[in-house]
Amino acid sequence: MKIYIDEAGNTGSAGIIKDKKNGINFVSQPVFALGMLIIQDDAEAKNMLEKFNSFKEKFSIIGEIKGSTLTTRERNEEMEYLFNHFFDSLHFKINIYDKRFYISTLLLRTFTDNQLFYENTVFFYVQASILARQNNTFF
Repeated sequence: MKIYIDEAGNTGSAGIIKDKKNGINFVSQPVFALGMLIIQDDAEAKNMLEKFNSFKEKFSIIGEIKGSTLTTRERNEEMEYLFNHFFDSLHFKINIYDKRFYISTLLLRTFTDNQLFYENTVFFYVQASILARQNNTFF
């Protein structure tokens, strides 16, 4: 099995930046996404690669495809093609994560040495939810 992961919204100008006046600033994107492609074996890998190459050939795409350009109106036909011919729930998974919540879970796991997470997972996430509601100064 092979799993490929890519993130969106957590780097560059959309990421978490330090603002001199307000501390950490979550800018205009308070979330980020992790997209995963899951391939079980070589036969699936070959099939997915053939599907993807057909997509690129159909739309004369050369090189890397950036999501920021693919999601523009001019590329609607290409997006529709991907959703109808390529993406499926067996091979693709998406996790959308709130940045404040993510940082809160990292803080708790660091301060409790993962002990709280493993011993009382529900309480851990309740505490992370409380931390995530704090203002920029806290972060």
